[in-house]
Amino acid sequence: MNSDKEPTLNWFLIDQEIPVREMVELATANWMAALSSGANQNHRDDLAILAHQILEHAIETQECWTIASRCAALA
Repeated sequence: MNSDKEPTLNWFLIDQEIPVREMVELATANWMAALSSGANQNHRDDLAILAHQILEHAIETQECWTIASRCAALA
C-alpha cells in the first residue's frame, strides 16, 4: 500500500463521522414527523414504519463510522 494515501483515508473516515451523525439526527426528525403526520392512520403508520427503518439503518451506519473513525485516528 502507498503510505501517502493512508492519511487521506484516515482523515476521510474521521471527517465523515459528523455528517453521519447528522444523518441520524435527520432520520430521527423524519421519524418524529411521521408519527405526528396529518395523514390518515394507515398512511401515517406506513410512514412511521418506513421512517423507523431508516432511523435504525442510520444508527447502525453511525456506529460503524464511529468505530472506523476511532480506528483511523489511532493509525
